[in-house]
Order: sequence, then C-alpha cells, then structure tokens
Amino acid sequence: MTKTEEKYFYRSAGAADLIDFINKIPANKLSQKIPDFLDELLINEDKGIQNLLSYSLINYLGEKEAGIIARHISSDKINIRNFAGELLIKIGAKAVPALIKYLVSVSDDDDLKFTIDILGMIGDSKAGDTLISVLLSAQNENVIVACIEALGNIKYEEAVDYIMMCYDKKDVYKMYVIEALSKIGSAKALEFLHNKYPDENEFTRLTMIETMGVIGDEETFFFLLSELNEREGAIVCTIMEAILKLKDKFGFDIPFDEKMKNAVIQTVFAADPDYKEVAVYLISLFHDREILDACLRIYGKDPELDSIIKHKFFDYQNYNLLELAALINEKPANLQPLLFLLQHVLDEFDRRERKIQNVEYRNLIDSITKCLEYPHEEIRKSAMSILFRLDTGIALMFLDIMVRDDNVWNRLHLLDLLADIDIEQTKDALSVLMKDDNEMVAEKSRSLLEFNYQTEKP
Repeated sequence: MTKTEEKYFYRSAGAADLIDFINKIPANKLSQKIPDFLDELLINEDKGIQNLLSYSLINYLGEKEAGIIARHISSDKINIRNFAGELLIKIGAKAVPALIKYLVSVSDDDDLKFTIDILGMIGDSKAGDTLISVLLSAQNENVIVACIEALGNIKYEEAVDYIMMCYDKKDVYKMYVIEALSKIGSAKALEFLHNKYPDENEFTRLTMIETMGVIGDEETFFFLLSELNEREGAIVCTIMEAILKLKDKFGFDIPFDEKMKNAVIQTVFAADPDYKEVAVYLISLFHDREILDACLRIYGKDPELDSIIKHKFFDYQNYNLLELAALINEKPANLQPLLFLLQHVLDEFDRRERKIQNVEYRNLIDSITKCLEYPHEEIRKSAMSILFRLDTGIALMFLDIMVRDDNVWNRLHLLDLLADIDIEQTKDALSVLMKDDNEMVAEKSRSLLEFNYQTEKP
C-alpha cells in the first residue's frame, strides 16, 4: 500500500478495519508508523479506537506524538479534547516539551487553562518557568487560578514569590494560593501565612491552619497551641489536627491542661468524619473523666470511635455506673447504643466478679425502668433484658407495663425472658398474654403455661 493509499485508508476505513490493520504492523515498525495515522485515530470517536490508543499503543507515544495530540486540545468537540488530555497525562513527562511549545503558541483562554491543567496533573517541574511566564501575563481569572494550582502541583519553589503576589489581587485567589504554598512548602511560604493570618476571616484561617499543619515548624506548633485559647467551634478541630501532624512530624509532646482538655472535648463532640482520626487519637491519648463523659455522649456514631471509647470505659478504674445511669436517664439521642454498652458493662462486672454498689444499683434500676415506656421499641426491648439481668424480682414488678408493649416482637422477647422463671411468679402475665391478639404470642404463652404445669406434676 502506497503512502497515498494508506492516508486514504486511515481516513475512510471503519474502526474495526483500522484496528485490524494497526495490529498487523510489526512491533519494530510501529513507532515509525504511528505519526502517519495518529491524527485519524484521535478524531475517530469509536471506543475501540480509543482503547487501542489508551492501552495498546500508549507506550509507543513520546514527545513527537504528544505534539500531534496537543493540537487536538483546540478541538471544538469536547470528547476529542478530553481524550487528547487523557492521553497527554498518560504520556507524562515525555509530553511536557510539546505542551510547553503548544502553550506559548495558543491565545484562547480555555485552551490555555486546559493545557495548564494537564501540565499540573503531569507534575513535571520542567514546566515551571513557562507557567510563571503565563501567570505574569495572563488577564483571565481562570487561567491565573490554573497557573497557581499547576505551580503548586509541580512543587515549583521558584514560583513562591509570584504565587504570593496573587494573594491580595482578588479574594478568589486566596484559597488557591494557600493550597499551592501548602504543596510547595517553603519557609518563605510559612512566614507569609503567619503574617496574613491575623487579618483573615474564619474560613480563610481554617485553610491556613490546615496548611500550617503540613509545612509548619516548632514556632507554628506553639502558635497553634496558643490559638486554642482564642478559638471555638469547627476551627478547634482543624487546629487540633494541625497540632497532631506537627507533633508526629517533630516528635513534640502535647501538654494536657484545661485548654487542651476543652479542645479535645470540642473535637470529640464534633465527631465530624473529616476529623475521625483526630478524635480517635485524642481519645486514646488523654485519660480524663470529662473527656470520657463527652465520648459517651457520641457513642454509637462510628464503629472505630466506639471501639476506642468502650476500651477506655472499661480501663478507667475510677469510673462506675452512676454516670452511665445518669446519662441514660437523660434519654439522649444515642440511648440505644448506650444500653448496648451497659449490657457489655454488666457482662464485664460478672467476669470480674465485682459487685454493684447499692447507690449504683438503685440509680441504674431507676434509669432502666423509665425506658420501658420509651417510644422506640428496640430501646424498650433492651430495657427488658437489662432489668431482668439486674434483678428478676424488680423486673417482675413491672410486668404489667411489659405485657402491654405494642410491639409483637417485644412481647415475644418478654416470653423468652419469662421462660426460665418460676411459674407462680409469671402465670398472671402469661394468662394475660394467652389472650393476646397476636397468634404467635398467645400460642407461646399457652405452651409455657402448659409446660410449666406439666413439669410441676409428680
């Protein structure tokens, strides 16, 4: 096939024929042939062709091919433009010279931004000087933002001064500047953030603190500790996260005083998924009654947090059931998980053969009996189990409430609890349940009565 015939074939052939033709080209000649048909493959929107380029031919694409692909950044078809970008990113550092050449020749702002984004994602520092040049000459806001982001992504320290110059030009640039400085991480960038911090709003300070946690030094560590005295709300969690990062980075000790305890409690109460790791670490790090109380109030939110909280609860030697009973008595939003925890506590008491003190006993019984008429059926069910576990005699005193439970599964659960108790103490309740509207409840009650009377016969 002549060159002219090949060119016509590339333009006119269907995707299947093209793929078949290319697959038959010997591997040692493929690199030489690709530039001949690359343009045609790029404008072919068939998925098979795109897969061929993305996977089978990608290792054959270098600087020369990147130059051909870069031209398609200006395509008016968004899918071709995006596919060209994907290929250039896959080619990586070998595509940077071609992208730089394309960048200095293009004037359309959208094409500029797209090319800059690709260079940022490739992350090669060879693009640094060209990106600075575009940053200094650009008028378009999106292009300037793209330059700031790309310079941060390639960690180009020579760009720090130029990035910082953008900070006060427009508010919209501030977050991008802070993020870029976070990635570059120079001493000059850190000093800049410290200087700007006092005059910024809360939202911008949040981002600054996150960055300080990444690029901060010993001075930053103590600065953030001092900030705990001044701040409340969500920013406290961010400060704590930054402090912990610097602690791990430099091996610093975190002082445990009143302000730190309050900050830990705020972080625990926030229980934000973004700060879960911070909360878990802080809970395991500090041993304090108030922190443990705060933990109990968020118990049930997250399995990982729950595991740490439960472990600390059992390890805290001076902790007794008074506080847990008082918290249950408040009917908090996490009442069900707390009742499950109480069941584990009672199991632990049995294992350790520890006795519950009289004052604990009375408070606990009182708090559980109040749960028997709680609106949520699962809580009523747990309350039944715990009450029979604590004191069968007292539990039987509340049978008139339990037999009227409006949930059939709870009434069946009550029958399970009554199964091993002396018939003389339960026959009145069983007689009531024998007349239950639910057939399962009535039949099970009848069976328990008949079984118990039969076993009593000589």
